[in-house]
Amino acid sequence: MAFILRAKSVGFSLLQIHELLQIEDNKSQWQCSDVKDKVQQKLKEIARQLAELRQFQQALQQLDQACCGGSISATECSILTALEQGSTVKPEQHHPHHQKEPG
Repeated sequence: MAFILRAKSVGFSLLQIHELLQIEDNKSQWQCSDVKDKVQQKLKEIARQLAELRQFQQALQQLDQACCGGSISATECSILTALEQGSTVKPEQHHPHHQKEPG
C-alpha cells in the first residue's frame, strides 16, 4: 500500500501505478530503464500540462485586464463578448466606457 501512496503522491495515475506494480511484481523480467522510461513519460506529460496551464493563465489575464469590472450592465461585458466570439480582448480594444476603474 505504501508503494501505491508514494506513486500517487508524485503524480502517477492509477493506470500508471498499475503498470509500475506489474513491474514491481516481476522485477526480474524488467530493466531499470523500463522504470525510468515511465518516469520520463510522466515528466513529459507534466511539462505538457504546465504549458497548457500557462496558456490558460495568459488568456485569463488578457480577459481580466480587458474588463473594467465595474457596475455597468453585463450586456457590455468584454469578457462575455470575447467568450461568445471565441476571441481574446486586449485592453486597447476595449470599449471606452469600459476602462478599468482606478483602485
